[in-house]
Amino acid sequence: MSDNFEDLREREVLDIASKTNVISDGVKKVLVIGLDRRNLAAHPSGIHIAQPTADEMIYSLVTNVVLKLV
Repeated sequence: MSDNFEDLREREVLDIASKTNVISDGVKKVLVIGLDRRNLAAHPSGIHIAQPTADEMIYSLVTNVVLKLV
C-alpha cells in the first residue's frame, strides 16, 4: 500500500475506509457498484448506460451514501 493518498486507487481508498470503519460494508458495496458502472461508461467498452440506470445509480448513491454520512 502506498504512503501517499494521491497514489491510491479508488478501490484501495474504499477498502481502507471500510476496514477502518469510516464507512460500513453496505456503503462500500454501493460505492463499488457505482465505481464499476462509472468505469464501464467512462472507458472504451461499448457499454451504454441508459438514463433509467443512471437515475437509479444517482438515487442509490444519494440515499445510501450521502444521506448516511451527514
